Amino acid sequence: MSTHPLVTQSEFVLVEKILISLETKGLKIQTTTVFLINSLTLYTLGFVWAEAIELEDGGKTDPKLLKELQDKSVVLNQLMKLLQDNRVINDKEQFFQERIA
Repeated sequence: MSTHPLVTQSEFVLVEKILISLETKGLKIQTTTVFLINSLTLYTLGFVWAEAIELEDGGKTDPKLLKELQDKSVVLNQLMKLLQDNRVINDKEQFFQERIA
């Protein structure tokens, strides 16, 4: 599913359902619609692939490395603080909430 273009009737029926749903929310089908579908599909598939692959070292970063990175980079320090304070958008917010406050 993630490695080939749409070719079957069932795949096109699924796209039709998605388009109808998006049209009811105000989407107008135009030249950028294919780009939109590709972007949403690739984002979702990438997210699924990232979740499906077992993380190296259980997904835990060495605390010494985090501190070292934070001390060396203002930008990474800002990002790490958001992660450490658990102030990031989680998967449920990404895929299920219409609006995040």
